[in-house]
Amino acid sequence: MVSTEYLNRLAPYPRDLLPRLAAGGDRVVLGSDFPNIPYPYAVQVQALADLELGDDWLRAVLHDNGARLLGLSGLR
Repeated sequence: MVSTEYLNRLAPYPRDLLPRLAAGGDRVVLGSDFPNIPYPYAVQVQALADLELGDDWLRAVLHDNGARLLGLSGLR
């Protein structure tokens, strides 16, 4: 729910923490309670893309880090 409008109304993500989030990009994995979230899944993905932390960061968070964690690295 990070950075979605849904959560930003209650507790916006502090913009000054974006560099820290970017630096930890190899240790962040998107976790989703989809379909039990109050918006379409694509809204969460777009919110992460809107952080503008780069394509490599986004790819790592949405796929590569989770694949590595599960021992599925190299599979695409």
